[in-house]
Amino acid sequence: MHQRSPKTEKTAQLIHIWGMTKYLHPAASDGKVDMDAEFLELLAKLNTITCTEGVNELFTKWINKLNNIDAKYKSSNANLQKDNIFKKILIIHR
Repeated sequence: MHQRSPKTEKTAQLIHIWGMTKYLHPAASDGKVDMDAEFLELLAKLNTITCTEGVNELFTKWINKLNNIDAKYKSSNANLQKDNIFKKILIIHR
């Protein structure tokens, strides 16, 4: 079986996480964030990262940024903090 290069693997992870986030995260689905611009920014940053821990940190910070954007538009963010699917996604990819 052919093993993917580290760059290809990182890009595949980005596409997977970004794709789920684009359609499922409230900040993205409500149009509060330009997800195409987010993808290009993440891809540029991803290309400078050389270790798994750095990739995980990039995705974690990005999801937290989106959570903070969404929380600003909610009167109460209790549900966002309590059961956030995107925190679970990050755990899966570690």
